[in-house]
Amino acid sequence: EAGSRRYFDLNQLAFRRAQPGTLVFTCSCSGALSENAFLAILRDAAAEAGRDVRVLGSFGAGPDHPVAVEGSETRYRKAILLEVR
Repeated sequence: EAGSRRYFDLNQLAFRRAQPGTLVFTCSCSGALSENAFLAILRDAAAEAGRDVRVLGSFGAGPDHPVAVEGSETRYRKAILLEVR
């Protein structure tokens, strides 16, 4: 919960200070936070900042960090490229 709040606060500040058209590249390497949960945090942070954001890309780990089929927490690297509108 504390980590999610920090992701929210950090991204809200970035969205609030960004001018329209600014690209924001934000990342998480928490295995306890799914990509969907991270995107929900970004959505809520943008709303709180009074900004619309658009996802331009969603990225994960490279081939040197394989994901184990028996454990979704091994898909822990998340990187999202957004445009502030």
